[in-house]
Amino acid sequence: MWVLDLDGVVWLANTPLPNSPQAIRVLRDRGEQLRFVTNNSVLTVAKYLNKFKGMDIEVQADELITSSMAAASLLQGGEDVYVIGQAGLVEQVQKVATPVLDSDVLDQPGTRCDAVVVGWDGSFTYAKLRRAMAMIEGGAKFIATNTDATYPTPDGLIPGAGSIVAALECATRQRAIVAGKPNSPIVELTRRALEGESVMVGDRYSTDGAFAHALGIPFYLIESDVAEEIPEGAKLPDRHCRSLWDLVMDTSEG
Repeated sequence: MWVLDLDGVVWLANTPLPNSPQAIRVLRDRGEQLRFVTNNSVLTVAKYLNKFKGMDIEVQADELITSSMAAASLLQGGEDVYVIGQAGLVEQVQKVATPVLDSDVLDQPGTRCDAVVVGWDGSFTYAKLRRAMAMIEGGAKFIATNTDATYPTPDGLIPGAGSIVAALECATRQRAIVAGKPNSPIVELTRRALEGESVMVGDRYSTDGAFAHALGIPFYLIESDVAEEIPEGAKLPDRHCRSLWDLVMDTSEG
């Protein structure tokens, strides 16, 4: 089974990386099982599938694992949850708990939530930061989809969910429970899906590499704008290529 990261491996924002659809088709033709595991919490499952389809990549819903799903796995039925994030995170929270999104309700004196769940939010404001701080200091669990500081786009890096999480950690002086790669919630979701010999393909050594290590599978590193220097003495990636296409072609040759 091939476990593939998305941003920086399959696409950049809404643009497929060169030959990545063809690489995935080659893997399918070989009979490889695939899972797509992303720390991106923005899109709903339906929108992810539409995005794949628009790039001529065939993917089924059960092949997708997101940090939103991992974050939702940390919630319990009946909990009231303040969500800082986009539709993908709200969708997964709704499957387990009750998102409380009405600012008028949240800003009433004495209002409390059972959990605050934070992902990437393009409309993040000081008001949201203040509101989440109040909920956490009132006893709410503090859950983050991921702590990726940046997010790759065709125009360069932009602040990621980790930048929002860091602001809230600073304000509350509390550390978030992190659900996404390389942490245990998404590791457990992915482990249940693994079949046979598996490999992890990603572009961040600190997250994708650590994720592969936690799963006990080889790590194949793809070069991207978020390439990081590998710490001295750390285990090197099992393979290193410029693109998913190059990697697939390289493994075809043994």
